[in-house]
Formats: sequence, structure tokens, C-alpha cells
Amino acid sequence: MNYWETRYQTHDMPWEKGEPSPGLVDFLTAHPELSRGKVCVPGCGTGHDVRAWAGAGFDAFGYDIAPSAVSLSTEKTVAAGLSAHFELQDFLHDEPPLLFDWLFEHTLFCAIQPGERDDYVRIIDETGEDYLFPASRFVFLTVPTEVEEAVMAKA
Repeated sequence: MNYWETRYQTHDMPWEKGEPSPGLVDFLTAHPELSRGKVCVPGCGTGHDVRAWAGAGFDAFGYDIAPSAVSLSTEKTVAAGLSAHFELQDFLHDEPPLLFDWLFEHTLFCAIQPGERDDYVRIIDETGEDYLFPASRFVFLTVPTEVEEAVMAKA
């Protein structure tokens, strides 16, 4: 069992706030004119951000390396009466499943080991074309450093 699956299995999820990122909600509310399309949310956890994108009319896809996160995401999405896609996928190591119009980053970059962050940037920079259509958009929300350090200390 991987580290993140263990966290979900033991309900040790201090990052779980039960709602999408306020920054994402504000972004989607402030920009109703955004072109709709497929959005990728890597490291989606329990899917709150994926559901926010889906609720705003996007074809939303969430990926995570923890099977329990994928299951919880699916259950919560069905319960919310929304449609979204969730799959077990390792953003850093698996081949991109399809091309997206949007890539939303909020939790994966801060959750991966610092030594893997250059790999993340390389994936976005060099192979972004594998994940994104040429005219796609990349939205990146970050967390305060002290939160990131607290999460990484436990990793």
C-alpha cells in the first residue's frame, strides 16, 4: 500500500476540508466566459476541485494514485448529482490518458517529494503537449509555505 493510500485508509487527511479550493470557486465565478472543454486535475484527492469544474460546465477528469481517493471521489460526485471522470493515474510516471483543454494544479505539486518537483515542471514544460491541446490553459493555485512544509514533514 502506498503512502497516500494509507493516509486515506486511516482517515489521516488533515488537508481534507470538504469543499473545493476557495480560489478555484472565485476564479470560476469571476470568469463565466471561459471556454468549456476537458479539464485535468492531477492529484485530485476526494474530488472537490473536479466537482467545481464539472459544476461550472466543464468535462472534468480527476486522477490520483490512491485507489481510496478515486473511490471517494466517484461516490461524492454521484451523491452530488454531477458527472465527472475519476481514474487511478500517476501524473509523474504514467502516460497521459488523453489531451485536455485545461490543466488545474492545486494540490499535487505541494504533495510530491521536493526532489520530484523538477520532474513535474519538466512534464508540464516538455510534454505538456501530451496532456494539453496547443491552445490549452494551465491554472496553478498554490498553498502557503508553512502548510506545504507541514504536509511534507509527514511524507
